[in-house]
Amino acid sequence: MSTLKHIFTILAIILTLTSCLEEQDNPLKEGFYAPTCTDGILNQDEEEIDCGGKCDPCPEPVIAPCASSLQDNYISTTYDELDLLTVLCQESYRGGFKVTGNSTGGDFSISFSDDQLPDEDKDYQLRSQLDYYNSEVATLEIVYPFSGSYDSYAGDLYVTHNDGQVLLEFCSVSLRNRQFDITASGRVICD
Repeated sequence: MSTLKHIFTILAIILTLTSCLEEQDNPLKEGFYAPTCTDGILNQDEEEIDCGGKCDPCPEPVIAPCASSLQDNYISTTYDELDLLTVLCQESYRGGFKVTGNSTGGDFSISFSDDQLPDEDKDYQLRSQLDYYNSEVATLEIVYPFSGSYDSYAGDLYVTHNDGQVLLEFCSVSLRNRQFDITASGRVICD
């Protein structure tokens, strides 16, 4: 009798487990995938992949305030305008990354403490010197043939990604040399 009792107990357990596997939301059911906020899939009520809705809020987009007024590969300053002829975006520089370019009116460089451009949109503080311990800081330098070098000391640089290109945009950035202060706005494109 006790053997028969054990068989019925085992059968009852098997039937219970089998019926549980048939429930719709059972994670043990074959082929079932529970949506999460880290699955790399736009599902649930997410606004973007793995953010918004019941997940953490999506990050604010990085947009230069003057983006609509900027021209591609063009820098406008209070001193002059630089219609860039060349832009080099693959230059390593003292452990960091540097974007350089030139025009008939002058040259420019943007230096980062990171060793490459960021993979995601990012806002940098423009300062006069790089801080290799702070990946949120970049520098902008504009060099004119007759008035010399102007270095950024205040402003923001917005790095965004658009159709396979990396846009570096800045609005009314403050630069100075030993005698004068100027402001600059521009957009530089790295392909």
